[in-house]
Amino acid sequence: MRSSFSPGGSRLRSVLVFSLALVACGVLQSSLVAPGGRGPDLLLLTALVAGWMRGTEAGAAVGLGAGLLMGTLQGGALGGCAISRLAAGYAVGRLREEMYGERPGMMALACFAGTGLAAGVLVLWSPPRGAVEWMVLPLQAALNAALSVPLHYLLKAASGWRGDADRPVP
Repeated sequence: MRSSFSPGGSRLRSVLVFSLALVACGVLQSSLVAPGGRGPDLLLLTALVAGWMRGTEAGAAVGLGAGLLMGTLQGGALGGCAISRLAAGYAVGRLREEMYGERPGMMALACFAGTGLAAGVLVLWSPPRGAVEWMVLPLQAALNAALSVPLHYLLKAASGWRGDADRPVP
């Protein structure tokens, strides 16, 4: 079985692209997103797109990195962020493994659902203080879904991914 980080034999290129994407999204997340979480979760979005492009293994690995980076930048529940992003990246990768062909609409729906899953797992780790925190979730999920397609094509071009030819063989 090929590793899910192996785009046509260039594992290092794929790891570098996703690592740089996480750092860039972390910088953007901490500097541009409005206070109170009103905006897309760029780190989570990177993990979700990695899961869609590369499968469960890559989605979980990038999700773990995204969660650790997010917990470090926000000063919140480090373990909760890591586990929630790991679970969401894995789940989107698993959903993608059950589908055939590149479907940007399905990826956007998977990112919408993955945002909800990450929020649900994070709530299990550290319950919210009030209902106001939940009010931004539909907006954040919609923004993540809308940004998933452009981010997918950007990461696809940067990593040299050739679509389903580079998908891991089960």
